[in-house]
Amino acid sequence: MLNHPAYDPARLQSVEMIMSVGTPLHREHKQKLNATLPDVFHELYGLTEGFVTILDKHDVRRKEGSVGVPPPFFEMRIVDDNG
Repeated sequence: MLNHPAYDPARLQSVEMIMSVGTPLHREHKQKLNATLPDVFHELYGLTEGFVTILDKHDVRRKEGSVGVPPPFFEMRIVDDNG
């Protein structure tokens, strides 16, 4: 979308949310989306049956590269390949 010749953020003013799921989006693409369409981009991880982390749209600029925090009532831990 960002590299399409017709990409024009002015034509996308009605867009309320863009979600990226699965593999992480390249940092430069996230930066361009956030610069041209502020507060509409959400990146979710852990999607099989539902999201696992949430990066609040207001934290995107403050915590660049973060995948967010677990939703309420979830517990998470970071492990290596050996668990």
